[in-house]
Amino acid sequence: MALRWGIIGCGAISHDFVRSLGVAKENHKVVAAGASALQRAEEFVRKVGLSDVKAFGSYEELLTDNNVDVVYIGLLNDAHVTWTVKALKAGKHVLCEKPLGVNLKEVKLIVETARAEKKFLMEGYWSRFFPVWLDIKNKIADRDLGALRLVHINLGILLPENRRDVSKGSTPLYDIGVYPVSLALYAFGKKATKVDAIGAKDEHNTDIWANITLQFGDDQRALLYYDANNRTVNNAILNFENGSIQVS
Repeated sequence: MALRWGIIGCGAISHDFVRSLGVAKENHKVVAAGASALQRAEEFVRKVGLSDVKAFGSYEELLTDNNVDVVYIGLLNDAHVTWTVKALKAGKHVLCEKPLGVNLKEVKLIVETARAEKKFLMEGYWSRFFPVWLDIKNKIADRDLGALRLVHINLGILLPENRRDVSKGSTPLYDIGVYPVSLALYAFGKKATKVDAIGAKDEHNTDIWANITLQFGDDQRALLYYDANNRTVNNAILNFENGSIQVS
């Protein structure tokens, strides 16, 4: 039996997600799409070429549909907590785009709700499923190159203004800065013992770039840089005792 998906939010990222479902090995089916207006939902359904899909003019209506097993939430960041919690309480499993919440309080509320409702909850962190990440983890576990000592990552992408609205929780840190941080934590497999950062903000108090240093003890550290105003040589270099791995 197919896993039946409801899509909340009909923007570009939801479009990409639905397209990806079409090539998934498992059996998935989109059965509903909800937007802030019915016309937007209907246009989304036509654009992605779906059939037998209900279009809803509100998110609440979609959550009442008993044919929906799991909800994908592709809304702006500041709406994630509201609709993830509502979906869980409506009895739906949830895959929410990153970031799950814009602060620790929101994330705790979401996780606690999922546990209370006994529903599956996942943050949509696509990079964690890249084959190269698994290869890196296997190399670290094999210890053929010795212990991991230093992770150095650069990520610079020109972000448009609509992805720099701090009032909506949309900032370069949440958009691209999280990727270097996530890879460093994944590689070392533990929490940092110390965090140092320096960066800059624009006139709207939105971050532009930052240098972040994470220390993990035992002479292990990560040097991370992200930039929303400049394209950089985007790469990750993992330095071991007896060699290195570069990903670009």
